[in-house]
Amino acid sequence: MAVKKQTDISPAADAPPPGPAANGGGKRVLTALAVAAAVALVYGGYWSFLAAQVETGVEQWFAERKSEGLKAGYASLRVGGFPFQLVAVIEAPRLAAPQGLKPWSWKGPALVLKARPWRLTRVRLSAPGRHHFTVTQKGRTVAFTVDAGALWLKLKHRGDGTGRAMLSVREVTLRDASEKAVAGVAAADFIVERPGRADDGGAPPALDFLAEAEGISYPAAPVRGLGRTTARLVVQVSVTGEVDDALGSGQLGPGKFGAEAMVLWRDSGGTLEVKRFALNHGPLALDGDGTLALDVAMRPIGAFSLRVKGFEEALDRLAGAGVIKPHPAALAKTVLKALARKQGVPGSGEFKVPLSLQDGWLYVGPVPLAKLPPIL
Repeated sequence: MAVKKQTDISPAADAPPPGPAANGGGKRVLTALAVAAAVALVYGGYWSFLAAQVETGVEQWFAERKSEGLKAGYASLRVGGFPFQLVAVIEAPRLAAPQGLKPWSWKGPALVLKARPWRLTRVRLSAPGRHHFTVTQKGRTVAFTVDAGALWLKLKHRGDGTGRAMLSVREVTLRDASEKAVAGVAAADFIVERPGRADDGGAPPALDFLAEAEGISYPAAPVRGLGRTTARLVVQVSVTGEVDDALGSGQLGPGKFGAEAMVLWRDSGGTLEVKRFALNHGPLALDGDGTLALDVAMRPIGAFSLRVKGFEEALDRLAGAGVIKPHPAALAKTVLKALARKQGVPGSGEFKVPLSLQDGWLYVGPVPLAKLPPIL
């Protein structure tokens, strides 16, 4: 009986020994792994260094506030977010100025600062929740709280003293000591920007400012007779003049903002170029632009071109509240009606009105409407 011979057919039996190509591929993989490990190690060290810098920076900021005479502190500080973020969480922060004419204090919810390790010129700070305040004036201390559904601040630094800050709030409620809601804001955004040099090589404005808000309610009517609610407010302004001095970083030293600073700003040729002013408050709707400054008596001076709607009811309310006298109110209504007819606009429609502030008076066209006191 013949015995059939078995043949080994496994792939390894006749395979050639590994050649240079196979060894080269393995070396490339090992090299790639080594490079990746080195990069991860270096990046981890870089992130840890930045985290330590953030922690030191926060501690130093609070220490500097203490050196200025403030009470400053927090319950705890931790930094995390590895690998793609730097996140500093400051629990129960607090600041207070126990000395001075108007002592005040603030205690807030957790402050969260975020930045990308590769883009440290952009920082975001958020602090939604309940903020506790006290203010003492003439021996009387008033306590109140501010509840913010959302609150965040974005900072962008461009170098050479230029940059941008944006503060946004949503669903904000101001409550008194008895927890009664006395004021609020549905939504608001504030942007302050220090621009760089103008394209034509001229001097840029010292600051650009934009405020947009909706659903503002006040503890009392800001203008008697027109109600306690502003449906919408938009203010876009370019500020020229020595803003640094006015903010206290020039001749006056830090924290000295006040009458002297405003005089310095005025004397440096300071102006407010109002690129847009829009207001919907009570029956009155305004939209326009103009320029403002201060005269030698620290009274506002300037001129505006406004589109106006609802002026008749607004003037009636102002006269009824005693803000303006009946005769100027009636004269202003006559002038405004004439302007509306000249522009072919019905009485309830929107039309353009020249508004000016001069010699301590507010003028609607040629009619002096209200007296303007000095701002200081």
